[in-house]
This record gives sequence, structure tokens and C-alpha cells, in this order.
Amino acid sequence: MPAKHFLAVLGFAACFKRLSMTTTRISPTQVQANGYIYVFEDDEEADDFQACATGVDVAYCELEHAVISKLPVEAVRHAWRS
Repeated sequence: MPAKHFLAVLGFAACFKRLSMTTTRISPTQVQANGYIYVFEDDEEADDFQACATGVDVAYCELEHAVISKLPVEAVRHAWRS
């Protein structure tokens, strides 16, 4: 593969990697991603959001899935300490 094409592919892969996000399931209806805890009406919507966020940018997933509440993780941690 020519160097120019290799660098283009490498750049695409790096871009995709930045967009995908590691998520953590907090409860059946809560998903932590990108420094926030997202709350959903039911576990199916949370499942769909979590699957979406592992593949594309979280901002897109927020628009595609019905988020009831979005709480900064630090605010929740602060509330737990109080």
C-alpha cells in the first residue's frame, strides 16, 4: 500500500476511535459515558443508547435516544459524599 493511502487509512481509524466511547452501566436505566450519567425511561432505551455510544459519538446518540436526564458524574459523586 502506498504511504499516502496508508496514512489516509490510519487517519480515518484514529478519527473513528475518538468517536467511539467506553460506557458503564450504572443501573438498568442509567448509562455513564463521556463524564455524564444518562437516565432513560426503560432498560431497552438504555441498551440502545449504550450500543450506540460504543460505536459513534455520544452527542449523536443523545439525539437518537430519549434521554430523560443527563447528570455530570462529578455532581453525582459530590451528592453521594454529602
